This record gives sequence, C-alpha cells and structure tokens, in this order.
Amino acid sequence: MKKSNRFKLVLYYVLLIIVIFSILFFSYDVNMRNNVSNELSHFYQEVESVSATNVKNHDMNLDMTSFSPDVDLEYYRQYYSNEEIIARLEIPDLFNLMIARTSNNEYYLNHSIDRSSNVKGTEFMDFRTDVDSQQINIYGHNSPIYDLPFGKLENYLNESFYQNHQYIILQYDYGKRIYQIFSFKKITSDYEHMNVNVASDAFVTHLNHLKNNSIYSTDVTFDKNSNVIILQTCTNDNDNSYYILSAVEI
Repeated sequence: MKKSNRFKLVLYYVLLIIVIFSILFFSYDVNMRNNVSNELSHFYQEVESVSATNVKNHDMNLDMTSFSPDVDLEYYRQYYSNEEIIARLEIPDLFNLMIARTSNNEYYLNHSIDRSSNVKGTEFMDFRTDVDSQQINIYGHNSPIYDLPFGKLENYLNESFYQNHQYIILQYDYGKRIYQIFSFKKITSDYEHMNVNVASDAFVTHLNHLKNNSIYSTDVTFDKNSNVIILQTCTNDNDNSYYILSAVEI
C-alpha cells in the first residue's frame, strides 16, 4: 500500500476516534447536567419545605426560648417533702409552678405544696386524670386579697394578652407537652369541662362545647385525637362563676 493511502487510513481512524469520543463526552456532559439540575431542584424543594416550616412556626409565634428550662421534679419532691408533685406548669411571663395530685379534689384546696395547712391552697391536677390523659384538668384558687398564680388568668380577659401568651407547657418526669390556647371563658352553670373521660366519637363535640362562648374567637384546630389541658379558677364576681382556659396540644 502506498504511503499516501496509509496516511489517509490512519487519519481516517484518528478522526473516527475523535468523533466517537466527542459523542461520548457530549452524552456524558448532558447526563451530568441533568443530574446536577435534578439535585439542585431537589435541594431547592427541601429549602422551600424548611422555609415553609419556619414561616409556619413564626406565624404560630411559638418561641421555645421563652419557656423555662426543664427541672428535676424529684428535687422538688424532696425539697417540699411531697411525693405527690406530678408536674411543672408554665405560661411564660405569667407563672411557673409545681403541680400536685392526690386521691381527691379537696385536699389541695387548703394545703400548700409542702402539705402544710393553708387557706390559699395550691394548684393541683384532677385526681381522675394524670399526665398521660387525653384531657388534663388543673385547678387553683383566685382571690381579691392574695396574689395567687391562677388569679393571673384574669389577664386573658384582654384579647391582646392572649395574642402574646398563647402557649402552655406541662413538664412531667419523662417528657413534656406544649399546648396552644383555643378558648377562654367565664361560666356560671355550664360544667362541660368537668367531663374528663369523653368517648372519642364525642370528643370533638366536647371540645367545640368548650370553645363555645369563648370571650374571643381563635383559629386553633383540634380533632378527636387531640390532647387538651383545662385550667380552672374562680372569679371574684360573687356569682359562683369560674374562668376556664382550654388549650390543645401542638
């Protein structure tokens, strides 16, 4: 074969190899770009999801740093010599206190957290409920004479106060629950909140009853599986009335 023909053949194969590699490289580049594009799209979707969550929390005005740190309840049981201390109840900037629970709803009406006799009593959990109950009721005195923690619930007569104090925390030995208030009202004869063991198929009706006649409306939602907490104190209106604050776990 002549040299010129050999040269042409070699050149042909070189060009062919270059073309093949170019095609392969182009295909690889397109795939890489698609993969990068898909990864970026997935990344931005995650960012948007996180951002939406942050916006939701911001709209809820839930600032976890406003809550006090968890405490050792066993320390307070020993400090007050009271094994009936069951939880810590807090509404930030309002009160932060120990809650007791015994075998009835009368003892702590006139006994302090250290079990000493005291007309001012102490805040206590309904003996029919516990920290695992779907509905938890907690009671405390109000007084025109003494400065008592549950007397501060009167602040919720002002809707602007509610807007800035919507959350309740209940800490117990193995965890805590955070609730958002959905109702505050005064009652004189309607004691629906005292029904602490409502069947699941009637629970939403029960909660709607608690929400009815609230001093102001809220957009807090609940369903038959919701957990709720009810705080009760008497008013100072001399008409045997009570303030009822209802909140749902979030």
